[in-house]
Amino acid sequence: MTKLRLKPGYLIQQIGNEKVLIPCGIGSEVDFSKMVVLNEVGAFIVENMQGTFIAKEHLVELLMVSYDADYTCVKRDVEDFLNEMEEQGLLQKEY
Repeated sequence: MTKLRLKPGYLIQQIGNEKVLIPCGIGSEVDFSKMVVLNEVGAFIVENMQGTFIAKEHLVELLMVSYDADYTCVKRDVEDFLNEMEEQGLLQKEY
């Protein structure tokens, strides 16, 4: 089963009323053009992927419990969000 995590070098920060994913690194400047604004569910997913590998199915289960939501809808939303993150090069995979 493939597991995913947020690539090292990104932090989630609260800026005003929004949570954002900010690239950072030791000794380098922050590139704000690569900052990603997260909605509540996106922030929940990223927070559960920060620093640890997690299976996509486990993310779906966590969201279903936390938001009392339908499996099919949650699964589709998680897959869409993770695909977007992967396209932006924000994920690492563990096989």
